[in-house]
Amino acid sequence: VFYCLMSRAGFGPQVNKELLEKHGDQDKVKNASIHWNRCFLNTQEQSPAFVASFLAYCIFVNPGRGAILGWVYVAFVIYYPFVYGKIPAMLSSTVPRYMIIAFYLTGGVVAGMHTQ
Repeated sequence: VFYCLMSRAGFGPQVNKELLEKHGDQDKVKNASIHWNRCFLNTQEQSPAFVASFLAYCIFVNPGRGAILGWVYVAFVIYYPFVYGKIPAMLSSTVPRYMIIAFYLTGGVVAGMHTQ
């Protein structure tokens, strides 16, 4: 999903270069270009926190639960481009992802406190 969004952000403006040159001043075209970029940047912003907390949780706490929540996280990443720019619907993708990261971090901290 990360690489699909990255490719879309990188190739979107290149593939649609003629369209952007001719009609780039129109709001709809401008918004499409911003959409391509912003969807990838949101995923990129959250990915270091997700990967670090995901790995720590799966290694030290519960790999099965971590994997299930990882797939849920990916589903919310896939959902994000469909709700980008539509507030409050956009929050239905970003907030659950932050909650999953917080769950991983909390689980890791609690597991660390219980280790003797």
